[in-house]
Amino acid sequence: MAQAKIDALLKQWKEKSGNLDLTADQETKLKQWFVECSDKLKQRKEGGRKVIGELKTAVDGGDDTATEGNLQKLREGLRQHDQGREKALDEFDKILNPIQRARIVLFSVEEAKTKGQMVSYLLDSLLSETAQ
Repeated sequence: MAQAKIDALLKQWKEKSGNLDLTADQETKLKQWFVECSDKLKQRKEGGRKVIGELKTAVDGGDDTATEGNLQKLREGLRQHDQGREKALDEFDKILNPIQRARIVLFSVEEAKTKGQMVSYLLDSLLSETAQ
């Protein structure tokens, strides 16, 4: 299922982002990049859900120490999420040339506007969709 979503997204980029001129190698690398990124995002989300469950248990039990520990885990998870996003974008930059990346960014900005989303939310949204 995820592969079909990745293929559809790449098709949309090629059709609506202007002349991307993706090589077969770039397309293969992008597909692999999406799979790896969406897998990592899925793992981080699962970890976050677990910590939220533990946090709720700690709060319900009135355990200040466990509550603080879980809040710290959440904060660390956010740091790791941000670092993971930066690393993913660095890897994306290595696959495409500046014009290709710019065309995708410009298309993505317009897509975000029509969906009423912030552009910063768009990458996580795309990766979440491909992970399903």
